[in-house]
Amino acid sequence: MNLKQKKQMLWTATAVLVAATVIAVASTFMLPLESAESSNQPGDGRLIDSSLDNALPAIAQFADVWSLDLRKPIYDAPPPAKVEKKKSPLQAKLVGIAAEDPSNSTAFFTVKGSTVMAGVGDKVGAEPDMAVVKEITPEKVVLEYQGNEMILTFDKEESK
Repeated sequence: MNLKQKKQMLWTATAVLVAATVIAVASTFMLPLESAESSNQPGDGRLIDSSLDNALPAIAQFADVWSLDLRKPIYDAPPPAKVEKKKSPLQAKLVGIAAEDPSNSTAFFTVKGSTVMAGVGDKVGAEPDMAVVKEITPEKVVLEYQGNEMILTFDKEESK
């Protein structure tokens, strides 16, 4: 098949498709949609069954639906995730215990680089998480830190 034959075949196909389109458009305007015998009521020209008119609710019955707030979510939002506050470590290190009754005291080395002497009831550590000294014995120091009891011991061999 040469080029001339290909072009002739394409132009013929185009002409046939244009003719089919013209016939389809002309038939939509010239042919009626339905005949008078098949309509529900003579001369009505309606395509909808008239018995449906009685089955539809009145407009006033939709007032309850129109008054609803449709912008709120359909479902309840999930509860917020529980965020547990991470407990930070005590911002002080026990460096010594001086257990001499009645004025027991302890020495703490703080993060700021200072040494603090504390007795029972004193606060040690860095703001805002400070621990309160509850009890001092020659073997241990009991602190209340973030609502929990913390026991610190002083190893004399480690300090040398």
